[in-house]
Amino acid sequence: MATILLIEDEAQIKKFLRISLEAHD
Repeated sequence: MATILLIEDEAQIKKFLRISLEAHD
């Protein structure tokens, strides 16, 4: 169960980073 949370966390982080990069562009 913990691994699933980590994977979801990573997906959220990548999504957040992508949004941040687009905002800076």
